[in-house]
Amino acid sequence: MTGNIQLSRSSLNFRPLQPFGSDWPGLAPAGDGRQDADKFADRDVRDNNDGTSRIMLVPAARSADAITAVGWMGPCNYTNDIPLLSSVLRSWEERFGARVIEVGFDTLHLTVAAPPVTTEHAEHVGSEHFAFCPDIVMDRTPTIREYVAHMVLGKPDWWFWWD
Repeated sequence: MTGNIQLSRSSLNFRPLQPFGSDWPGLAPAGDGRQDADKFADRDVRDNNDGTSRIMLVPAARSADAITAVGWMGPCNYTNDIPLLSSVLRSWEERFGARVIEVGFDTLHLTVAAPPVTTEHAEHVGSEHFAFCPDIVMDRTPTIREYVAHMVLGKPDWWFWWD
């Protein structure tokens, strides 16, 4: 069968993007009650050391730039623009005290010294997570709202993976 298929905006299902739909809500405000992010990350790494981690020293001024400095290709099925991802991580460093503490083949683990503590704030942050790594919402939960309840609200660690 041939022909043109036209989809109107109203016929598309934006369920994963609820409560925002297809509209970008902008950047979430910074988290409150910030601890020293570097000390927080150091403590998290020490407290969760299972003896299998390996260290990598990277010539980068901040953890957000480490993925670009090493030429990481983890999200290659989603994007090859790693400097763009580093810029998002820099913003999260400043607003939430996030620090990159673990990089895997296609995974990224951050500590978060000032995570969102209200549902509304967490949903706003969740929309940023969805833009950064859609797989974490689409693979885990049907909506941003459900994702943030389990993975963002008050959580001192954020995990990302790309399929």
